[in-house]
Amino acid sequence: MALAAASPVSGTVDPAGAVDLAPIDPRAARRRSLADVPEPARARPTPRRSAAPPPPWLGGGPSNLSTDHTVERGDTLWDIAAAHLPPTDRSAANVLQYWQQIYQANRSVVGADPDLIHPGMRLQVPRFRHDRR
Repeated sequence: MALAAASPVSGTVDPAGAVDLAPIDPRAARRRSLADVPEPARARPTPRRSAAPPPPWLGGGPSNLSTDHTVERGDTLWDIAAAHLPPTDRSAANVLQYWQQIYQANRSVVGADPDLIHPGMRLQVPRFRHDRR
């Protein structure tokens, strides 16, 4: 059986191995294939309440206003302040301002000399406040 070259055929095989090469209508095949395609699912925007919180350096993170820090050998208020500032705020002016804020928050623990802190002291490290002078 000879088929025309421009004529598409459908090939089906039955369990016995016989092949059916009947010509098909291309328009019917197109209608059938489009009807079998499901509608794409519509994406819904993520609700605001379930979105991830912004990182701490953008004002997100934990809601507590201070964290604890236990002084270790070799610590200074300057080092503690620098370690608790986000990388974008670690200028010398900000660290200077922040270690003074930490000292003021812990004056009763540290005492009159901010250069004299001892290993084992538990300090409250408040959230950094940008004071505009």
